[in-house]
Amino acid sequence: FDYGSGENSDPAWLSRFAWDGYWDTIYIANSVIDALKTSTAPAEAISIADGEARFIRGMCYFYMVRMYGGLPIMTDGVIPTGDETRATVLDTYKFIEQDFIQAASSLPNPANAINTRPTNAAANTALASLYLTWGGWPVKDASKYALAATTSKKVIDLGYFKLLDIGELWKIENQNSL
Repeated sequence: FDYGSGENSDPAWLSRFAWDGYWDTIYIANSVIDALKTSTAPAEAISIADGEARFIRGMCYFYMVRMYGGLPIMTDGVIPTGDETRATVLDTYKFIEQDFIQAASSLPNPANAINTRPTNAAANTALASLYLTWGGWPVKDASKYALAATTSKKVIDLGYFKLLDIGELWKIENQNSL
């Protein structure tokens, strides 16, 4: 390969390895979602685990759709073979939206969650980001901007987060900006 000029190089290896981790994570999230259907765990634990798996799967798809465009929608515990049909960007956004909406309704508020675990605030923040992206290129659905504002307001209205003065931001006692 001639990496200096790009001639005779095959960049496919880069994208193949770049998204392998996302597909592995999606596979695991799908396996968790499938396994929860027959779980005998308490309903609240199942709901939270399902929300976490959907949040993680949604985030993987959200990162990849912005890099690669429309993606195969994998909803089962099958490892992609590369022969799957790609969905459109719009259909990929719709799939991600459903994951984030379901995650937001299943996950606890930040005040009731274990630090470092996804919360309904994280899911709604991701959903708002999806709506902002959806409003821009390539779909250009400007109606999504209002949904981004409404969804962001849900997070703000939790009253859990606050903006710190820049002079206070990096102090140890303000760990995690809480």
